[in-house]
Amino acid sequence: MSQLKIWQFRIFYLLLFLLPANLAKHFPLPSSYVSGILVDYLIPTVYLTDILIIALFVLWLIDKYKSHQQLTIWSSRQLLKSPLTIFLLLLLPSVIFSTSLIPAAYKWLRFLEFTLLATWIKHNLDLKTHLATITRWLSASVTFQSLLALSQWLKQSSLFGYWFLGEQPYTSATPAIDKVTWFSGALKTPPLATLPHPNILAGFLVASLPLILYQLLKTRQSKLILLYLTSILLATLTLFLTFSLSAWLALLLITLPAIILLTQTSSSLLSSRHQQLSLVKNLPRFDHWQKILSTHENPQTGIKLHDRGLKSPSVKLALIYLFSLIIILLLATKLSFLAPESSFTRRSQLANISKDMFKYRPLTGVGLNNFTSVMEQYGYITATTRFLQPVHNIYLLVLAETGLLGLLGFLYLTIFTIIKAIKNQRFNLLIPFISLLFIGLFDHYPLTIHQTSLFFFILLALLN
Repeated sequence: MSQLKIWQFRIFYLLLFLLPANLAKHFPLPSSYVSGILVDYLIPTVYLTDILIIALFVLWLIDKYKSHQQLTIWSSRQLLKSPLTIFLLLLLPSVIFSTSLIPAAYKWLRFLEFTLLATWIKHNLDLKTHLATITRWLSASVTFQSLLALSQWLKQSSLFGYWFLGEQPYTSATPAIDKVTWFSGALKTPPLATLPHPNILAGFLVASLPLILYQLLKTRQSKLILLYLTSILLATLTLFLTFSLSAWLALLLITLPAIILLTQTSSSLLSSRHQQLSLVKNLPRFDHWQKILSTHENPQTGIKLHDRGLKSPSVKLALIYLFSLIIILLLATKLSFLAPESSFTRRSQLANISKDMFKYRPLTGVGLNNFTSVMEQYGYITATTRFLQPVHNIYLLVLAETGLLGLLGFLYLTIFTIIKAIKNQRFNLLIPFISLLFIGLFDHYPLTIHQTSLFFFILLALLN
């Protein structure tokens, strides 16, 4: 392996560790303001991870040039077949006919950047070889972010400030900072780690946990078991303290049931193989077969072939759903963050605005990344201050901003990825991908925030 190739892998693993980093240089432009208010979603920004992605791609090009290898990815047939290419092409009309061109072009270039990273992943990473290393670096990042978040919770403020990987400076007295009512009745500030919002931290953790859980069940090395267990325990505690209902639901209703089914299926396959070997060994014995057919157990080991007790997947799933429902109902009586009426009202108003945008421009939408630019032309959000945020649903957001063309491209991209993942049996990677799609029903950050959208495209690339 060449030195350039080695450095590419080093940069990629560093990118995984720094994925939650919010350190960036912002370039506010006139188009970044809405009626005199600076809107974060409209500011062109260069993140630390952007520099790593660009460096990675440049090294890849140099490596290909030095080794006199052709970049086969540029063949027209491959490009046209790629779901990512189709997605980008179907977004172009929403850029060309956008209300505000600069935010739309900036967002499209961001998706192009992530597509180039996904292309590198697809052509350089073999999951059988690299998945364990990917999980170790991701686990290290989760551990680091969780420790920082727990320290922020104890201090009820940031620790080091913005130059520490973009940690948002805040205290409990910071205006507009999120607050929750703790069990004692005291107001508490959920932790952010180095991410812009507690919900985004929760999304990063809940999407990382399935990979770490899967590797924990798979590994036999004591050091890795300790690392994974530490990551899972710290991440679970931090996830609770973020008070992100959508992330909680993703964990309880998607991650845990899926992991149980995966482990149950794998153990059942191992058990069935032992039973098949036993049957073949005793093939001539009629009494052996008769006992199996009548008692449903292996006469040599006494192990039941079909265990219908508490270990069955259906019973485990039922217990998980019941447990999650009880927990949510109990917390709903104690914590005010779980469905305040004002939040439902704002989300409903945003949904209505997105529908009106779609009605106005059903084919191309109002423009990629243009929701906050034009939202006040379509409705008013009830709030104590001016509320300029995208609709809290990625599917409505894609429909409003990019119309039917963009939604078609996004659905094709996601559905193609899911089908291919199922075909290739990459369920350990499919779980976090599905979790982000599920969270997208209740929030916009899987596609609008840099860190989570980058994670989304990394998962997408690993699944293809």
